[in-house]
Amino acid sequence: MVDKEEKERRKLIDRKFGARAELAAVLASVYPQSAEREFKRYLKKYSKELVAIIDRAEHNIASGKPKKAVLRRVKNEIGKISDKYKPVREIGKIATMVEGIEEAQFRKSFKKTIGIDMPEFDKDTFADERGDWLVGTLTTIGLYLLSINNKIDSASGSSKEEYAKAMSKIKKESAEIGDIARNRVGDLMAGINKKMYNMFGIKRYVWRTRRDRKVRECHKSFDGHIFSTDNPPEIWYETKHGRVYTGRHCNPGEDYNCRCRAIPLFTKDAVWTILTREKWKKEL
Repeated sequence: MVDKEEKERRKLIDRKFGARAELAAVLASVYPQSAEREFKRYLKKYSKELVAIIDRAEHNIASGKPKKAVLRRVKNEIGKISDKYKPVREIGKIATMVEGIEEAQFRKSFKKTIGIDMPEFDKDTFADERGDWLVGTLTTIGLYLLSINNKIDSASGSSKEEYAKAMSKIKKESAEIGDIARNRVGDLMAGINKKMYNMFGIKRYVWRTRRDRKVRECHKSFDGHIFSTDNPPEIWYETKHGRVYTGRHCNPGEDYNCRCRAIPLFTKDAVWTILTREKWKKEL
């Protein structure tokens, strides 16, 4: 039997939708810039220490110490950086921050669009996404450090001039480790939203860019268009010979360094799934 409260909700939802099959979220969520900023701040510690280690190595070699022995010590010092900055704990905080931002934005967007508060998320709703992202992020950082170590190995047997060029390049790459942050934050944002859309039966969205000068032409062409979560658009780029399609199909946030957002298109079924907490896990 339908109680009075549910009847009122049904009337409200019917009024909101009118004759429309879908209702676009009226509050556009934003890219979690604060989480990216915190992640870059954390990674800056890595870059400062990497550059300091390489500076010391160059000074020691210039003062006459054996190059191979100095560079061997450099590799050992780089290997200890991760332990020093407790990445599992600190990067885990970034993951929790992104998750909190995405949950809050979705709840706010739903309330603004439908006019009803939705139930709160369980704390373990996105545990799998958080765990996979953390492993992937630690692997990315590990590979970054390994790449630097391999380049140091290559530099150790080179001539004086080649060595100086190689070390300068390595130092530049070390200072750019913070660039990892945007791509990794975007990946987690996209993963959390994909999970929510699957839970609630949201199938379509409007692609929204940041609409600034940094938006690449491909993403700019998607802006304002409707796409399906299980059939996202193909990524392309322009060359002097014309447009090249990559074969990669991405939802907002999934492409490299993507800051775009998906604006959900709610259906009545999706709205009732969101409002009926017991149905959430059944939809997975």
